[in-house]
Amino acid sequence: HIALALASSSLSSAEKGALRRLLGNIDASIASITQQQISSLPHDSEKTKWVATIPLQLGEKICEIDVEIERRSRQQSADVSDWTFKFSLTFENLGPVSVLVAMQNSRLNVDVTVDAVMSKRLNEYFPALRSRLIASGLELQQLRSAVFTPESDAASEALKVNLDIQA
Repeated sequence: HIALALASSSLSSAEKGALRRLLGNIDASIASITQQQISSLPHDSEKTKWVATIPLQLGEKICEIDVEIERRSRQQSADVSDWTFKFSLTFENLGPVSVLVAMQNSRLNVDVTVDAVMSKRLNEYFPALRSRLIASGLELQQLRSAVFTPESDAASEALKVNLDIQA
């Protein structure tokens, strides 16, 4: 129906432009959903993985959170699994944030990666975060902060570790 509306001579050029953008956004959304579904297909029987992009409204703006959840069964016991949960988003004023939470043998590892500006501020909150995680009954093995390094040729390089708190 959009194609018919575009062919209609009763629409202004602004309206046709808006319809073309809408059509492009629909195509991009379908491609994203297809990619998420393909990424979530099991590649082996030991690992289950879910990949999604979730919209988040922050004030008047909407940003996307890239989410990846993975469950890996251990060969010793079918009842025991290792889990990882990773999410990434970019705040307009704070920059990119990436969080990786891994649970193995009931032990929690948390890696937070931010840009250099946010790193100092984040590190100020780590002791309180560590206390809250432990108080909630989680066995915290590691809480670590890292800084995104500048990207060269669109490929990210190694992370520089700022703070590593071992529990």
